[in-house]
Amino acid sequence: GKAGDQRSVQAVSYTSLLNDGKDSVLDELVLELNHLSEDLPLQLQTDTVWGTAAAMPQIGRSAKWDSTFVFLCFRTYLNYVVVILLSVGLLVYIGEETHIMNPLGGQMHLCDFGANLENCPDDERCVGPGGTKFTSTRLYGYNQWAVQKFVKQALLDTMPELTDAINNHVDPGEYGVENYWCRLATIFVFTMSMVPEVLAAAQYIRFFLATPTSPETWIHVSDATSAENSVWEKVNFQVAGMPLHWKIFNIIVLAIPRAFICHTVLFEGVYLLMETSGICDAVLSAVSMSFISDIGGMVFRVLAPAPVAAIMPRLKQPPSLPRAKTTPWKWLVLLPGKLSLMLVLTAVYVGWYYFDHCVQLPDGQWVSKAMYLPESTAYSVRNLLLHDLELSKEAVWTMPDS
Repeated sequence: GKAGDQRSVQAVSYTSLLNDGKDSVLDELVLELNHLSEDLPLQLQTDTVWGTAAAMPQIGRSAKWDSTFVFLCFRTYLNYVVVILLSVGLLVYIGEETHIMNPLGGQMHLCDFGANLENCPDDERCVGPGGTKFTSTRLYGYNQWAVQKFVKQALLDTMPELTDAINNHVDPGEYGVENYWCRLATIFVFTMSMVPEVLAAAQYIRFFLATPTSPETWIHVSDATSAENSVWEKVNFQVAGMPLHWKIFNIIVLAIPRAFICHTVLFEGVYLLMETSGICDAVLSAVSMSFISDIGGMVFRVLAPAPVAAIMPRLKQPPSLPRAKTTPWKWLVLLPGKLSLMLVLTAVYVGWYYFDHCVQLPDGQWVSKAMYLPESTAYSVRNLLLHDLELSKEAVWTMPDS
């Protein structure tokens, strides 16, 4: 019909126009897509205590420290203190469990005990922390293995005349990881869950460094207003510059603690997963550790004062700096940035674990270094930061000869 002929003419015209300028349009599209993938806008998070702790003092300064904004700043920093106490406190408790209580319970580092289970007992790399070889029926988690080993030792101590019979019939088994690749996969998932926080922490530091160093106002009153407009239509909140002393204060008080918490969550999370032998335990630990990095958002959602919760979503981000749109090298287009970051983080923190706690035997097996008991049961923020526990001079466990 007539309508169909008209649509056909329009389609032919559009196709011919696209074909005529195809190369230039596609080139422009490629440049735009590459620009989007490379663009790192300077932004301040508005849904977390970290963002409010940086923004509210500047808004209060712009409002000439009106008493209402002073009180809002006070409550914002009160929430910030809650975030620090909860985040660092939980990390200290996790560190106390892994670095104090586990060694006091006789637990050696897991390293790669049991990782070669499918080739045991014939392979040379099948020796467990008890000095015997793994089999599929002799692999246990640490708690069960420790109880079974205690029972055997109690029988040997109380009935020494039956030593041969006890050794022949009472088998405590060995302690090892149930699935090496599952443990590695959970570490990768955990690292993936931390990538947004790692990027946010880096962006946080970049924000304070790149923001103009000048006492600019963060509150603007719109000229085109009328009596019928609400106050939110008359006032605009805009991220702007800040004085040098505020930059220094924010970097020391906000940015460095956030980076420290992010690093420590990664360090303790990978350590905890590397020391987890059970499959289900490893999966659950992977999804539970990263919540510590979101405590800032959780506190904002629950404890932020209503005025602050109303201001932050209305805070306008600074405009992106103009940048020339250029075609990058082809290999940069193929390189997945976030995936590469995940792989690097996984390699660094897993390698750190092996370097600190494991040693490689001549046959290639990674086993625990000799274990020394901590001199004190106290675990502080300093220990969390410096890893400087005082240990006994006498080893309580060493890798037995096979």
